[in-house]
Amino acid sequence: MLPALPLIPIIFVASLLVVILVLVVVLVWLEMRRKRQPHLAVETVPVAQAVIAPPPPPLSISMPPPASANPKPETNAPNGRAPILCPHCHAPNKDDAVFCTQCGSALSSLTPTLVDTDATKPLPVLVAAAPPTSAKVANGVKTQQPGATTTPGEPLPPHDAPHNTLVTRPLPLAVGRLSDVGLVREINEDSLTTLELVQVYNSIPASLHLYAVADGMGGHAAGEVASRLALKHLCQSLLAQESTATLSASPLAMLKQAGQDAARVVHAEAQRTRSDMGTTLVAALVDSTQHKLYAINVGDSRLYKLDAAAIRQVTKDHSLVQRLLDSGQLTPAEARHHPNANLIYRTLGERANVEIDTFEQTLAPGETLLLCTDGLCGLVDDDELHRVVTTASTPQAACARLVELAKAAGGHDNITVIVVAAQTDDAPLQDRPT
Repeated sequence: MLPALPLIPIIFVASLLVVILVLVVVLVWLEMRRKRQPHLAVETVPVAQAVIAPPPPPLSISMPPPASANPKPETNAPNGRAPILCPHCHAPNKDDAVFCTQCGSALSSLTPTLVDTDATKPLPVLVAAAPPTSAKVANGVKTQQPGATTTPGEPLPPHDAPHNTLVTRPLPLAVGRLSDVGLVREINEDSLTTLELVQVYNSIPASLHLYAVADGMGGHAAGEVASRLALKHLCQSLLAQESTATLSASPLAMLKQAGQDAARVVHAEAQRTRSDMGTTLVAALVDSTQHKLYAINVGDSRLYKLDAAAIRQVTKDHSLVQRLLDSGQLTPAEARHHPNANLIYRTLGERANVEIDTFEQTLAPGETLLLCTDGLCGLVDDDELHRVVTTASTPQAACARLVELAKAAGGHDNITVIVVAAQTDDAPLQDRPT
């Protein structure tokens, strides 16, 4: 005999099954009723026709062109719409163009949103989009400066130099250079370098010209090595700094840093070879665009600046004789023939960090720079230097004549000279550095 089952759980389960069955039947009935109803008629309207209205014709601007501008081209668009004029170069573009085909400027700000063909109404002021990085020229007008405003028909302002930047016409420079062993020495321990760096960014030219002379000391396999290393690393450091410099970087600071880098290299080589090598250095960096002269010197190699009237020594010797002159113990005539005239107390190579004198001056057309070692200025006086440079036909002819004079005076040391003439615009350019 089976045991009696409890009634309450059985009744609960049965009731749950009945509820589930009723729900299923209701859902099936509703689905069948929905399918038997007729479909609603939906009128199909093209999206473009229902949402987007026909585009209005572009704003037609009609006014006489400036006297210096070319006549406005005729409409060539296939749909008869007038072309969009570029705010920078006034070149016509298709009505659906986004960028100007001539200068690359954005045209999106010129797309009209209202239909307005009445040319008698006041014309809107258009904010010109930023021009491309390369400042091209179209129809003889330069592209507009970023952020400038203009109205159609008005001449565009020139895309010139940034504010607070003085850009003048570059100075034409003529250069001569010569280095000679002299009449007594067996090797030439002097070195010279000329370097021209011309860059144009955003139509703004920047021209830097480096001229440097070094007088090595320490004997064979030392003096010539020191002067060569100094000028080589002077150029390398200056170029490396220029490639990463900002617009506000000081040329004089870069030149001084290049001199320090050269001093460290020469000192390291002297330590490595256990020699007493060293070298003088005088360097001039000319910014021909800004008409500026930046110079550094260590030792007794000199930089002069002269014109038709006078000659002036820019640098100051780091020598025993110069100290005696400054203290009034010697006259210039006595200093020239002093037995210790070749003793100097500051050179590149004696220590890793050397004190470097710096100079900054303007350079005007008609002025000339003369860089030389003491093999020249120690034998030829300043008045003779001035006479030769101002009367020579070219800077190279002046260099040749000065070397001849130094040899005629004994030529007991190496002779090295660079002559840089800042010419006037109408003077012929000769002896340019290569």
